[in-house]
This record gives sequence, C-alpha cells and structure tokens, in this order.
Amino acid sequence: MHKNELAIGAKMEREGLGFDDATINALIDEHLEKYSWLATYRYIGEGWTETDVISSIGKHLGECQKKLDDLSSESKMRITKLNEIKTINTTISYILRIAQDYAYLRTYRMDAVIEGDYRLRPMFLEIGKQLGMEYNDLIYLTHNEILALLNGKKTNFAIKIKKRKEFFSTYLVNESEIYVFEGLENKFDISEMEVSPDSIVGTVAKMGRVKGTAKVIKSAQELGKINEGDIIVTPMTTIDMAIVLQKCSGIITEYGGIACHAAQLSREFNVPCIIGTETATKILKDGDVVEIIAEEMQGIVNLINRPLSNNSLVNK
Repeated sequence: MHKNELAIGAKMEREGLGFDDATINALIDEHLEKYSWLATYRYIGEGWTETDVISSIGKHLGECQKKLDDLSSESKMRITKLNEIKTINTTISYILRIAQDYAYLRTYRMDAVIEGDYRLRPMFLEIGKQLGMEYNDLIYLTHNEILALLNGKKTNFAIKIKKRKEFFSTYLVNESEIYVFEGLENKFDISEMEVSPDSIVGTVAKMGRVKGTAKVIKSAQELGKINEGDIIVTPMTTIDMAIVLQKCSGIITEYGGIACHAAQLSREFNVPCIIGTETATKILKDGDVVEIIAEEMQGIVNLINRPLSNNSLVNK
C-alpha cells in the first residue's frame, strides 16, 4: 500500500469521512495524477485506477493511521541509527553520504524513466492511430522505424514485431546507431543447463543461492503476505515494494532487464535475484518452498516442496 494512500485513509479515520466526500475524492485524484504510473513498467502494464485506490484504502481503513505512524517511526529509527554510524569518524560519514546520494539517484533515474514512458503513452496511442497500428505492436519499433512510417515509407514490420515479441536485445553504438537482434535464434542457449521439470530459468541480476517460501505478489495490495525471509515472486517490482523487499531473502520476476528496478534493489539489499523468467507467477504458488540458484549468467529456480493444499492448483 502506498504511503499516500495510508495518509488519505488516516484522514478519513480522523475526520470520519467517506469515499463520497469531495475532499477525499480530490486527494485520490491528486494521488492518481502523481503516482498511477507506479503500477507499470516501461511501456507495459496498466496504471492504478480510482477503483484500485479505493479498494486498497478500504481494505486498511481502521488501521491506516497506525500503519502511517509505524512507517514514520521506522524511518526515524533508521535515520537515527545511520546518524550514529556517521559519528564513528569523518571518513565513514563521508562515504555514507555518498552512498545515500548514489542510492537515491540510481532509484530516481529508474523512476523518471518509467514515469516518462507512462506519460508518453498518449503520444504513442495517437501515432498508432495515425498509422493504423496497435499500441502493443508499435512499442516494438525503434524511433527511426516509427519516423520512417510517419514519413510515408511503405514498410511492413509485421515479421520484425512478431520476432521481437519472442525475444529481442538492443545495442546502442556511438550514441546514435541502434542495432536490434530479434527472434529466438538470438536468445541465449540454455539447452546444456541441467534443469529439472520443476525448474524455472531466468537471468541473474544478483548472484547468490537461497531457499525460502515463495509468495506470489501481483499487486501492491498483496504485499501484506510477505514475511521475513520469504522469496517474492512477481511480474515486476515497483517502487512501493521497496520496504517489503528488504525483508525478502530472494527476488524472482517475470520481466525486466539487468538494470531494472528489481535488479537494482537486489544489489542494493544484497538479495539473490533472478529476472525475466516469463512464467514464475504462473507456475509458483504461495507457500511453495523454492531454491534460487543464481551463480552464473543464467539462473534457476527449483521447486523443492509444494504444500498438499497447493497440489490441486498445479497445471497438468
């Protein structure tokens, strides 16, 4: 649950207001304007809606103020401990200040990119309308290819788009030349890896090896399921997951590249992380005991044990 939503819920608790109150509606609208993009990643995913925010707040009404106070106390405690460490000597204080600035700027960079991509969607929707293309096809073209189509070049990119949806990687040379390698023939060959039928394969973002209980998180409203030491399994991490990710012993995502949000936080928190699995949330269930083996460029997630209550959910 986002801190802003907790603040709105706390105001409702203090003043006895409901969702039909004009002040609360205005606060929700302001929240959506600022943060609806947090539910997206790059050009995919849908932003939060008013219904999502109302549902999120509604589930926590009665405890929003307490949660807000707990967050504030935790933040103050962290700052106090950090300041105590800084007093050890001037060198440590200097290094910590640099680390704080670096951590903030690194996360801010990704926030700016993701929000920027989200704000650009109306432009791409309009371009797609002019070209007679679906948005989900248009986003697989480079800017030069889009410009060529807008300038009237009669090129059919259907085959390229199809292959890029299967797999693609891009390389920027001399800050101007973009090379795109598309299709499964360019995907890393994992055929020689020893992978069991109960394994999931992805790219290693942070090396390590860990066993833990899987918790499948598909929305911010499910973050309350995470306990200390759990392994989070999610399509992609978002900014509002940062606090609970500190409690996790491992991170598994379906999407994202080596510089994605999950990859950055895993390295910051020193947590083994495998990204780009594509199917993790479809295969794994809450309560599954899994092992992350992230010791090379490609990593494996092994299903160690599945509770009997989950057996009926396994796809045959």
